[in-house]
Amino acid sequence: MLETRKRILFAPLNWGLGHAVRSIPLLEELKRAGFEIILAGNGLSLELLHQEFPDWQTVALPVFEMRYSAGTSQLISVLKAFPALVNASWKEHRQLKRLIKERNIDIVISDNRFGLFNKQITSVYITHQLTIRMPAGFRFFEPLVRRLYWSLIHRYTHCWIPDEEGTINLSGNLSHRQLLPRNARFIGVLSRFQKEKFDAEKKKQYDFLFLLSGVEPQRTLLEEKIISFFQGEQDYNGILIRGVSRQQQSLASLSQLTILNQVLGTELESLLAVSEMVVCRAGYTSIMELASIGKRAVFIPTPGQTEQEYLGTYLSSSFPLFACVSQKELTFSALLEAFNKTQSYTVPLTPDLLQAAIRIL
Repeated sequence: MLETRKRILFAPLNWGLGHAVRSIPLLEELKRAGFEIILAGNGLSLELLHQEFPDWQTVALPVFEMRYSAGTSQLISVLKAFPALVNASWKEHRQLKRLIKERNIDIVISDNRFGLFNKQITSVYITHQLTIRMPAGFRFFEPLVRRLYWSLIHRYTHCWIPDEEGTINLSGNLSHRQLLPRNARFIGVLSRFQKEKFDAEKKKQYDFLFLLSGVEPQRTLLEEKIISFFQGEQDYNGILIRGVSRQQQSLASLSQLTILNQVLGTELESLLAVSEMVVCRAGYTSIMELASIGKRAVFIPTPGQTEQEYLGTYLSSSFPLFACVSQKELTFSALLEAFNKTQSYTVPLTPDLLQAAIRIL
């Protein structure tokens, strides 16, 4: 336990649920280390963390709602949103100055929120993407974008990379095979789940577990496609977790497809254990959690999201656990064919990297 109880302001990005979900094991570790934690953010990600930690204080940060295109390229959508993103980051940077005084903040930890750095206190920036992938035809911009991005990362005291440091890793060229920012260190794979709980044989209840998340309208487009697979007679059954607010209007379940808005970690852990096939976006949080328990899965990258498209290709070619199908080519038979190509595999993970990083705060 800490001799004096330091207070942390913890803020994940609100682009889908991934940043909030991967924060949960980190927050649990910070709690065990004796820190007092205030949750900050907005939207569904803050709602999820408040459900997981209902007794903790929360602070609302400036809202920035990213929205993707319904097409196969997101470059125009990102460029249009960039001024609003810069404005929101500047507002949260100014708000942090006030919060440090009003709430006696000692440390701020930001999962991909750009504006939460301050020279008066220790600041931590979390990312698995040190190289931001550009669309085909614009790759020559990557060195310039990386230089600008690293100048932002260097404003923080520490940069934490949730991945393994060695050649067997989950993020590939996004954070490996390059020099690192001078303040960067790997903290290991973050997951809410323990592999030992999944090794015991459990009775299968579902053929498919569909896990949705991410930015609209692509989340809804994939949801509609999955539901259409089960609207006729179907030899398989499944459960669909929509990845939307619990307060949002629910969809009616089908005879062979149970539909839920959202589940907490313990519920999801149980569903993973009794489901044969997992289908989800190639979001990095989903990747870490599936790898940590050795669960086979088929990834469907968000169209035009270059990070997910890269990860889907990289992981399906590097680990027998995973396969990848594009949303454009997604059919029910393509899902079955892809899953049948996967094989059991244990990803080697290094223990205690996170604890070592926390000890220096």
